Amino acid sequence: MILIRYSEIALKSRFVRKKFEDILMENIKRVLKVEGYGEFKLKKDWGRIYLKSNDYNMAKRISKIFGVSSTSVVIEVNSDINEIKSEVVNVALRKIDEKKSFAIKVRRYGKHDYTSMDVAREVGYKVEKITKAKVDLDNPDVEIGIEIRGDKAYIFTEVFKGYAGLPVGTQERVLCYMSDDKSVLAAWFALKRGCDIDLIGKGDLEEFKNLLKPWACYRKIGTFEGDLEKAFEIEHNGIFVSIMAKDIKNYIEILKKRTKPVFMPLLSFNDGKISKRVRDVKLI
Repeated sequence: MILIRYSEIALKSRFVRKKFEDILMENIKRVLKVEGYGEFKLKKDWGRIYLKSNDYNMAKRISKIFGVSSTSVVIEVNSDINEIKSEVVNVALRKIDEKKSFAIKVRRYGKHDYTSMDVAREVGYKVEKITKAKVDLDNPDVEIGIEIRGDKAYIFTEVFKGYAGLPVGTQERVLCYMSDDKSVLAAWFALKRGCDIDLIGKGDLEEFKNLLKPWACYRKIGTFEGDLEKAFEIEHNGIFVSIMAKDIKNYIEILKKRTKPVFMPLLSFNDGKISKRVRDVKLI
């Protein structure tokens, strides 16, 4: 099973949270279908989404969908502490020997007749006794995670970090002015904030569009021909541009003509940081 975590969505009200969860789940299903993983049913619990698969590549891909903070391939067991201990020992015997160090990290949600510390202590003692490995809570060779939620517990050894943010489609559609490679990164930040996007620029925008499609979860991306001044005339509620602090003096006169908010997510970036982030965007 793949355990899918989110963070910023959890800060929303109950009604908004449900709406955002539903959009995130639809985005996940669409990405998996379009990219050839197949069609899957998702189920959700308060704060988590679950997908029935043990595919590590799928878990990595899902972690890169905006709205997801991390994923793990997990083993699901009942939350009985003896059952947890038994399964963690099985995992430890496959992953740990006496030459390796380990740590047990526990998170618990709901009411149980034990604490998170109880689980960590009892499970850690059992693993140490059987494997002869040393406990290292600061820098272990192997970290075994246990997430206990209600009457279930989820055991894992890897966490695939995501970019979090908000699911694409939860915010209004914005326009992204595309002029160079940096523009891809500015559009990426618009998507991370949950906005659907359209592109405007001069010439062929297909390369930009194709780079951004996976990040947009294959939602519709429209294109317009024109420059930044033309963008002010189009009916979008905001424009994302790739202007950096060193360039802003060249845009002062144009920006004075703006008729809507202009967002500059790269304003504080330097060239090196932008180059690295653009490479990351192109890797998906």
